[in-house]
Amino acid sequence: MFFKFSILLLYIILVVNTVLGDTDDENEASTSYTEPDEIFEDKHVILVEDPLRDAEDEILRDSFNDCRKWLSRSLNSTISKSELWLYLGKNRSDYYRLDDYFINNPGVYQGPIDLNRYSELFKYICSKRGVTVKEWVANRKNKAASRTFHEVTLLPRGDHD
Repeated sequence: MFFKFSILLLYIILVVNTVLGDTDDENEASTSYTEPDEIFEDKHVILVEDPLRDAEDEILRDSFNDCRKWLSRSLNSTISKSELWLYLGKNRSDYYRLDDYFINNPGVYQGPIDLNRYSELFKYICSKRGVTVKEWVANRKNKAASRTFHEVTLLPRGDHD
């Protein structure tokens, strides 16, 4: 009987909270809202898209998808740092470049790599290698087409590319 009563009481609390809905936090948040006109003085802001950046972003998106396909992953998954290193060719120099990136950016989370992190890391490695993103993406796609994931894992750690 006590169990039924406590379930009924929890149900009533849930219904009342849902119906009333307003909490102190929501009321405070709504009173601190300011109109956009008060925030921005210049109302005539024109956004200009950079076609080179958009093209580079598309190239990196395709490269990230190619990397996940090469790893036999779904296109909505993330990859690890070691999987990225293998896709890059298991080069010792790239391994140290990846480590340097995280050492130089201590606030960057070293967990799973999504498209944004992949783009940052890929651009960083390209800048350290002295190649363009477009050139290195083409190189990696050709290498991934010629070597399987398993073949790369069997390579000794060294500079292969």
